[in-house]
Amino acid sequence: MARIQLITNVSDFGFFLGVAKSRARLVAATLTMLAITGGTGVWMANYILETSQSVGLNLVIITLTMILVLITSYFMAMLVGDLFFPGPWREQVLLGQTPADDSMVSIDDHNLEFVIVLAISVVLNAFALNYITDGFMDRYQAEGFFAVQLRSDDVEDRIDALSTIAEPMNFELWKRPGLKEIVTDAFDDPDERVRMRAYWTAGLFKDINAQPALIKVLEGGASAGEKKEAAVALGKINDPEISRAALEALAAENAAPEATVGALRGLGLLAKEESLQVAMDLSASSDESVMMHAFWLIRQIGSDKARTLVKEGIAQEPTGNRRCALYDTLKMVATPDDVLWAKREFQTTDPALPESTECEFVVWTDHDESKHILIYGDSYREKLMKIVANADAFAEKDWFQLQVNDPELPFRLRQVGTAVLRQIEEAKYR
Repeated sequence: MARIQLITNVSDFGFFLGVAKSRARLVAATLTMLAITGGTGVWMANYILETSQSVGLNLVIITLTMILVLITSYFMAMLVGDLFFPGPWREQVLLGQTPADDSMVSIDDHNLEFVIVLAISVVLNAFALNYITDGFMDRYQAEGFFAVQLRSDDVEDRIDALSTIAEPMNFELWKRPGLKEIVTDAFDDPDERVRMRAYWTAGLFKDINAQPALIKVLEGGASAGEKKEAAVALGKINDPEISRAALEALAAENAAPEATVGALRGLGLLAKEESLQVAMDLSASSDESVMMHAFWLIRQIGSDKARTLVKEGIAQEPTGNRRCALYDTLKMVATPDDVLWAKREFQTTDPALPESTECEFVVWTDHDESKHILIYGDSYREKLMKIVANADAFAEKDWFQLQVNDPELPFRLRQVGTAVLRQIEEAKYR
């Protein structure tokens, strides 16, 4: 069976010999190929970046354009050889002609030089093509590939494109203005799911320029789901001077619970004390999700101005998630004045209650899998110990030591006490 061999002798290439019949024809063919390759490159860049909807077709177009680059480079190498290699190199080496006078003069093939010229021509043409297309290859890899997917007729392809953009490995691309523009263009996508994902992605980018469009979503007739995603995006961008008022207005307008939850999430990511009153008002909501998010916002802000509201709420002896949310919130807003109350509640709360099931974790998980805890899954007595710790841990060191040394106390409570004592000791050396 015949073996494939690499041809290294120029005279054996045998490519496009018709254009090498004369120097004039070779010059004309080279200039023509340069023009065709340049024009094709410009068309390719415009079509792929602005119109194409098929990644597969793009690969075909790019491959064909690269073939044109190779052909043009080969023509250039032949022309350079004809112009600069000594003797009738084109006639005898490329075309294989024999001198009419049967001269025995030997013409060097210049194989190595020809290959070097060919390689240099390929590199120069590739750089030239990249220049006249305004850095097409870099733009395509960083932006154009996603733009093509976002023009697809398949909704799932468009959502997948936004999901891929948001992957941490593409972090460096998030800074590119072109990619940000591609994402904000998706705000006008005909499919609601794509729009919602685009809002969130703009928030991930912290794209300040996207804020007016996101605020317009909050104030317009978009669905509750869209408003929710736009509100979270504004919170992620974290520019309260621009977005806080719009988020507070959405939260206060008593809209659909889903939209209100989105507004509270956005405000929680901003965590500005100016939003405290909105959170306090919504903490009385009959919708459990709104209520839990309102208390989460209060904890995010961490102002003791909410202490009175929380203590009054606890005094009403609520049950279920409301009670859990109130205790969790008091952990963040308690003052030394709450220590005596918390210690008394700790002693009088029935220790026979199930220590691990009184409160269950409630979490909202973002698209990037980051988690925000609305309710902590610890017992009421654990919460009371943490209230004492946050309010005045140093003054209550002996009390915590007493709990740790109490063999009758459940192990989890002694763990809490041990953790507090360790933090007190570590604080001494800071």
